[in-house]
Amino acid sequence: MDRYDPNDWNKRFVKSEPDFCMSVLRSINETVIQCLEDQEYAPAVAGMDRILNGLITFINAGADMRPHVCFFSWMEGMIIAFGLSGLESRRKENAIKVLEDARDFAKGETTKRNVSALISEIKGTSSLLELRDEVDPDFPESVIETLNNLQEKLVW
Repeated sequence: MDRYDPNDWNKRFVKSEPDFCMSVLRSINETVIQCLEDQEYAPAVAGMDRILNGLITFINAGADMRPHVCFFSWMEGMIIAFGLSGLESRRKENAIKVLEDARDFAKGETTKRNVSALISEIKGTSSLLELRDEVDPDFPESVIETLNNLQEKLVW
């Protein structure tokens, strides 16, 4: 097992080394933020997947990381929809999948409504670029700011 790869973690490891695991997730988040600053969106999404896999392992180990999973999934959906290049229908499909995860892990009704609204907007738009300009003209800075705020919450 690679202890620096959240994809390799199991419940026992997370329970025995929670502080170490959170430090790895913080480090990955810092790398994701740097990728976003450099407009390297594909590696940012890969990093987000690793963070989410680690957080899910924490949940499986009994920790309440639902809000974390919600907001990291939400930000990943934004990166997929508004940052990645490629076939728009595929980007929409992938963004909606992670945004549905964000909605399902949300604890508050306001968060659920906001994520649901974004899902509806993505489903209804013919242009993700136009939608980005409408709902998040500050992308990727808005996502970077959110990830910086989430950095402080990656603690055991």
